[in-house]
Amino acid sequence: MKIGVFLDTNSITSTLENAESIQIYRKDHQNWIAEKTISVNLARRRNLSSLRKAISNMIIEMSDCKVIVARSLTGIAYNLFDRQGFHIWEFDGKPAAFLETIRLKEESFKPVKDEGDSILKHYTDLGNGVYGIDARQVLFDNPDLSSKNC
Repeated sequence: MKIGVFLDTNSITSTLENAESIQIYRKDHQNWIAEKTISVNLARRRNLSSLRKAISNMIIEMSDCKVIVARSLTGIAYNLFDRQGFHIWEFDGKPAAFLETIRLKEESFKPVKDEGDSILKHYTDLGNGVYGIDARQVLFDNPDLSSKNC
């Protein structure tokens, strides 16, 4: 797993606006290794178009890293990272204090089970765009559902 952290000049988490770099970390056995540094220079970005382009370039440089950490991430930056499927964390301090916590939380997330396929097998085409569903059978096959979910 790789984690990107927005850092200031003191290597403490930062907002995107105040960041000097994005440091990409990866877990190597017991230790976190700084694998790549991406320079962040948003001081001269004066309009939304250039800001959007700069953030898009950062996203491209991060390649296979889909977890990011900042002191705070809002607005257009949050939107762009979120749209690209990043998991966004907010922490304050040195990366060594929180990287392992984030890794454990990320690994504990379970993918949501798609109930759609098991429900669709219980529908009946009644013709003219009208469909019926056997709610009793859907609930029997999916004990985690309630009748409101049917």
